[in-house]
Amino acid sequence: MHSAFAMLYMGHTRLTTQGDQKHNYNNHPFRGDAGTEFALAHNGVLYNDELLRSKLHLPDTQIETDSYIAVQLIESQKELTFDSLRYAAEQVRGYFTFTLLDRADNLYFVKGESPLYLIHFPSLGLYMYSSTKEIMTAAFKQMPVRFPQYEGIKAEEGELLRIAPDGKIDCNRYTVHDDYGFYGRWYSNFLSGWDKPEKGSCDEEDYMLLLELCGYYGADPETIRYLRDMGYSYDEIEGFLCDPDSYGAELALAEL
Repeated sequence: MHSAFAMLYMGHTRLTTQGDQKHNYNNHPFRGDAGTEFALAHNGVLYNDELLRSKLHLPDTQIETDSYIAVQLIESQKELTFDSLRYAAEQVRGYFTFTLLDRADNLYFVKGESPLYLIHFPSLGLYMYSSTKEIMTAAFKQMPVRFPQYEGIKAEEGELLRIAPDGKIDCNRYTVHDDYGFYGRWYSNFLSGWDKPEKGSCDEEDYMLLLELCGYYGADPETIRYLRDMGYSYDEIEGFLCDPDSYGAELALAEL
């Protein structure tokens, strides 16, 4: 007799930007209920969580983490569907990629500006994901097993994905706002010629924030220090982190 079963895990290593991690209610994944229970994890930073909570009259909460507003927005729609995910994605401002797991073992991805590395092992029926390829590669090296051949699944900004327990993938989209993150402003600069700014254009406060955030993009502090010393601005360094294959990144790497 053969039995089939599915095991799904969602983990999160948190870089604290809002909410004391000593209080576990501030840590990912967050629990929600929108007709079905779900867990949500967020990679990125949101900037309008308090404004949305006030504007939309969402319930007060002891959770201080900016990410939790995504849970509340989905819950306000009383269902977990592409429509409710689209609603949440189009309300928030900042950078994000959301991942959700519901009680029926459906795995959802809301791909925003933050990185996502998603792979599939066809022979195992297994999906794995992380924020970057570098993190996945480092994890593989620490595992006591060798994995078979896998294929990458590309998710573009603005896409919604749902992977069912049987492996079927459904796709949908939401509208990307060109003013919600740093990348939009950087891309405008890029289109206008990517003019290199004068030295000192990234002040100390912005610089420290870049050092805190660079890890989840797979970059190291030395790269951030170098780009700042070369005279690149905060928005341009953010653009480099968000799209390392772009012309701006090639320019920066050429100077390294």
